[in-house]
Amino acid sequence: FAAASIREIAARAGCVEGTIYTYFKGKRDLFDTVLAEFYDRLIADIAPRFESIRGTRDRLSFLIARHLQVALDEPGIGQMIMREARSPEPYFGSKLHALNRRYSRFLQRTLAEGIERGELRADLDPVMARDLVFGGAEHWVWNERGRQRAVDPAKAADAMVSLLLE
Repeated sequence: FAAASIREIAARAGCVEGTIYTYFKGKRDLFDTVLAEFYDRLIADIAPRFESIRGTRDRLSFLIARHLQVALDEPGIGQMIMREARSPEPYFGSKLHALNRRYSRFLQRTLAEGIERGELRADLDPVMARDLVFGGAEHWVWNERGRQRAVDPAKAADAMVSLLLE
């Protein structure tokens, strides 16, 4: 992202540079729009299914499997998000940070409700657990794909949830 020029982006999109500026204020606006559309689609897919699932184990399995599926289906988006979150630009307070917060609310809610119902440890730090789940899942997919192993998101999610709960 940092090295790409609007001219290069326009060329890859099959348009002229001015067309990009017709729709976006600049490269950052284009980047934020792409990510917002990605997160909007993802959240719209997750929300209705999430509401129909009961119990911490089942919700965790669903959310982790869905997160793993995203990592498999959209590796470029995941790499872009990770690169941008670690860039010199401030992450906290950014558009990307707000989008990640919207997405992670499903897991945060699952963890909080699991603690309330006694299905998770009372002393569990939900923020740390969220980061370990998302970061661990992404690392695991990266490792499996790098070794060219087949990944079954549902099976992997069930194994990860067992590690968390047992």
